[in-house]
This record gives sequence, C-alpha cells and structure tokens, in this order.
Amino acid sequence: MTTQPNIFKHLLWGVGALFLLQAHAMAEPLWEWVNPLPQGNDLRSVASGEGVIVAVGSSGTILVSSDGAEWEVRAATTEYGLTDVTYGGGRFVAVGGKTGFEGSPGLGVYLSSEDGWHWEERHRTSYFTPDAVTWNGARFIAVGRAGRVLISEDGATWSDHELPALEWDLTDLVWDGSRYLAVGLENWFVGGVARFSSEDGLSWEQAAMDTDCVASAVTWADGRYVAVGGIWPWQACVLTSENGQDWDEVVFEEPGLLQDVVFANDQFLAVGLGGFVATSPDGYAWTVHEPTSDDGLRGLTWTDERWFAVGEDGVLLSSSDGLVWEYQSSRQLGFSHLVEIQEVVKGNGLFVGVGDYGRIITSPDGATWTQQSSPAPSSLESAIWTGAGFWAVGQYAVLWSPDGISWDLILNDSEIAVWDIASGSDLLVAVGKAFTISNSQSLVLTSSDGLNWSYHWLESEGTLAAVEWTGSRFVAVGYRGLQYESFDGINWIRHPLDELYVLRELAWNGDRLVAIGDVSGIGPLVMTSSGDLEWEVVTPPEGVEIDFDDIVWTGTRFVAVGNGNGDAVAYSLDGVEWASESSGTGLRLNAIGGDEYTVFSFGRGDRIIKRKVPFGYAPSPRRPTARISPVSSKELSRPQVP
Repeated sequence: MTTQPNIFKHLLWGVGALFLLQAHAMAEPLWEWVNPLPQGNDLRSVASGEGVIVAVGSSGTILVSSDGAEWEVRAATTEYGLTDVTYGGGRFVAVGGKTGFEGSPGLGVYLSSEDGWHWEERHRTSYFTPDAVTWNGARFIAVGRAGRVLISEDGATWSDHELPALEWDLTDLVWDGSRYLAVGLENWFVGGVARFSSEDGLSWEQAAMDTDCVASAVTWADGRYVAVGGIWPWQACVLTSENGQDWDEVVFEEPGLLQDVVFANDQFLAVGLGGFVATSPDGYAWTVHEPTSDDGLRGLTWTDERWFAVGEDGVLLSSSDGLVWEYQSSRQLGFSHLVEIQEVVKGNGLFVGVGDYGRIITSPDGATWTQQSSPAPSSLESAIWTGAGFWAVGQYAVLWSPDGISWDLILNDSEIAVWDIASGSDLLVAVGKAFTISNSQSLVLTSSDGLNWSYHWLESEGTLAAVEWTGSRFVAVGYRGLQYESFDGINWIRHPLDELYVLRELAWNGDRLVAIGDVSGIGPLVMTSSGDLEWEVVTPPEGVEIDFDDIVWTGTRFVAVGNGNGDAVAYSLDGVEWASESSGTGLRLNAIGGDEYTVFSFGRGDRIIKRKVPFGYAPSPRRPTARISPVSSKELSRPQVP
C-alpha cells in the first residue's frame, strides 16, 4: 500500500472545501492520454490478487493489468483521489476522498471490485477521509483523518467507530496475525508521533513514540514491524520493532521521504520520493540504491514473480530483484512539474508549443511530440506562424524558426518580458512589459522584417498579455483592465476596462473576438466583440469555477481551458453561447491547441491529453461565410538569419 504522512499531505495534496456531493455515474471520457502513457495522474497505491494488479491514484484513477506489461485505464467511478488499495476475501477494496479546509476532515469514498476490472462505489463518509485500508483475513479496516476507524466484512457495508483521540490522523496500519498496529500523527501544528494497537479494531490503545520520524507506511514480516517515512523537511527514516513498543530508528544520510515498504523475496524493500529505493534483510541494516527514476515512488507490491512500484505522473516500474527496474509506463517528453507549456500554434503542417524554461515542442498530429533545442534565455509565453516562419516570444527574447525545428535568437533583452505576438498590416507586433522606465511599463514591440525590432512604451503601467489582428486593427489587452487598439501597430489608443478585469488571451475567428481571463477575486470572465471594442460580457460555461488561461479557434469553434477549472474544457461556436465538458482525466489544464481535425490540451509538466474525436461541425449564425486571415495578405519577407 501507499499513503502520505499527514505532515506532508498539506504540500502534496493541497486543501479543498468541505462539502458532500452525491454519488453519480461517471460518463465515458471524451479525451484520452497522449503523454505519459498509459496515463499521467499520480498513482498512490498498488495491490495484486488472483493474477490481477491494480493501481489507484488521484482523480479516481484506476489502472488494471493481468501481466504487469499492458495496463488499462478503467472508467472512473469517483472524481476523488484514491489513496490506498488492498486485496482480500476475494475482492479488491480502494479508499480515498477529499480533505476539508486546512486539512480538516472532508469526505471519504469506498470502492470495491470482485475482479479488479469492474468497480463500484459502495460507501461515503462526510466527516472522515480514509488514508489506508487493510485485510486481516476476516474484515477490511480503513483508517485516516479525524481519528476514526471504519470496518467492513465485504467491502460494501461499513461500520463507523471512534478513536479516543479525534485529533489524530492514522497514516497506515498492519495486521500481525493477532492484533492491528497503526501509526499516526497528532496534527500539523503539534506534530506528535504515536502508534495505536487493537486486537479487534474496536478498542484501541495509544502510545507515544519518542521520535521525529513520521511514518507513512508500516508492515509486519519476519517477526517484526517496520515503518518507513521521513523527518521534516526531507530526510528518509525507518523505525523497527519486534514488540510494537520499543523502536530502533535509522536515519539515512541520503535525503528523501519513504512512502511504502513491503517484505518479499527474503528482503524488506522501501521506496519513496525522488525515486528513493532501499533494501534490508532484517529491517535494521539498510542499503540505499541508485534512484530508479526522478519520479516520486509512492506504492509497492510483490506478485510472487516481480516487484511493481507506482508514483508521480503515472510512473509504473517493475523489477525481479528490487534493484534493476524497468519502466512499464512511457513518456515522449521528460519535463518536470515546474514546466508548463503556455501556448501552441499551427503552421506549415506542424504544431509548435512553447513554455517555461524556453521549452519548445513540435508535433505533426497532436499525438506524437518531440522536444526541440531552444536558444531561449528564459521562459517562452507565445508563438505565431506567419508564412515566413515561426516566431516565439517570452521573457527577454524573440526567437525565429523557418520550420519550427531549428531556432535562432533574434532579440535578447533582460529589461523586457514579452507575452504575446500577432501579425497584420505587413507588421509583427508583440506586447508585454518593460522594466526600464518603471517597475512595469506597458510595452509594444514592432518589426516589419522579423529581425529588427522597435520599442514603443505606452502611457500605462502593467502587463499587456494578449494581442490580435482583426483584419482592420490590432487589439491588445492585459491585467488591471488594460486595453489598447492600433490601426498601424505604432500609434496606440487606450480604452481602459474595469480594473478588476484580468485578461490573459484573445482569439479571433474572422468575425468575433473573444477575450478570456477572470474578474479578480470573483470568478471567470469571457467577453466577445465584433472587433470594434464594443464588448459583450457573456456567461461563462457551466463547470468553470475560477479563471481561464488559454483559448484557440480550431476552425469550427472556440475552445478554452484554465488552470483553475479542474479538467473542464469550454467551447463555443460563436463566442457568446458556451458549454463545457470534462476531459475525464482530472487533469488541470493550462494550454489548448488544435484545428478542425484534432484538439489537445496540456497540464502541469509534460502531461498531454487529446480529444478522442474532433468537435463536430455545426453552423453558427455569427460565423462568417469566409474567414478573414489574421495574417496580412502580403506575407512578411523571409528573414535572412545568419
């Protein structure tokens, strides 16, 4: 099994509102994973039984395999994260849920399956979030936050029992053949560590443990208990005891946080964050091995033939000896969680994406992606195709590429940050901010050849985040209600909007201009205009709760996503009437790209999903009969880059 120690969950899980939703059937997802494969949500636990291996994780993720090589993503039966899965009594049981505000008790979900392939949600608690579940040969017991214990003989009907100390969070438990032993943490602020023991799961005895080692997992094997975890903030540790009262402690020199431990094949094997792997023949003397990967490992199981480990971003590993590991999951790209793709454009039959730390990726179809070498000195925010090549802009820089593959640094200025670029009227126009005149002076860059750029400082302070050419004028918008228009790209007229408006992106379909963002501190914002700056604020689509980050015109409709919208994808034929759909992945989306044939979206790191089928074509009364190209009819001359 795997579960997070409470002290670390505030960082790894986040917090959420305390409320109870009614159980409902999850619709078949319209989207599928492109990278990683078979999926990219964090996996937190893995178990095996009757020739089946089951891994569970965030957003209700369930993966199943009969051989450990081919894995199938099962349709989610809950949208809440699953923290643990176990096998016993001829069935699998998985538990999880959602914590409340500041880590307070939230809701819990309890799922079961007789074959590992078909799952059903059987129970919910509105006051308790389970972290771990185990089988003792006769019953399942789940423990977690709020000092409660839930017991079930069949995985379907659960009875609730209260511990003497409600403030304790139990992170894991084990059955040693005659009694249960659970490990726990008092709370985030006090941080006391204790163990709890019980012969029947109903009456529990609590005893303090004189250690700073917070256990995330515990097992019983070879006549002893072995608990693994970490010492805040980042030090791996092991606790070992033969009676559950007197404990020996091992603190590793290597940094890390251990997440799970299993005894099999005559050894204890422990895994943790940062790919940490350690083995021991007796639970006392440990050997630390080279990390298996950069991914955090959170769950571990043995199948009588092989070890299987699961972890962050859907990583799946297997090993015959626990030392040499093979990937059962695959990745086209290898970005860390710190990297996000910010925008994607299409040109010359190629999709080009740009993002943090100067990342540039390309794809012919939205399914197969390749990272390209980038000369960018820092993050890239936007890109455009003009017929004369691709241009990318970002922190300090303007880049150019004839084909999206090879790139040259055209402009490098540490005093500017460029957020978006557009073309029209034989001119390239980029917008952003400069640091030379004030802390944040609104800035416009212009170029007629893509090589030589002129600076234009505007009268306002603040970031201009987006610019579009509407066929007759440039329109630029930004934070704090910034809005400008220009008919030549040189002379700009300010038309301020409400200062609470935070506008991040624009999209133009030849007839309608759509601006997206949020109203600061209130909620999402969608505005539409014919291009003359007479804006209509429209109702955001259902399912959008916080804000928008990116929008694209696919050739048939506007499609928008936001980093705060969960996995909601919003779309509109005309920019006025909006609807939304869930991607079914639980992935928080920050960038969207595509055309009439394919639509794909990006989340944190290198996680990519793609719509299984394109959005169907539907006529709109607002759509023009012929789209006006945002690119000038006279293409910019191809720059001669040395």
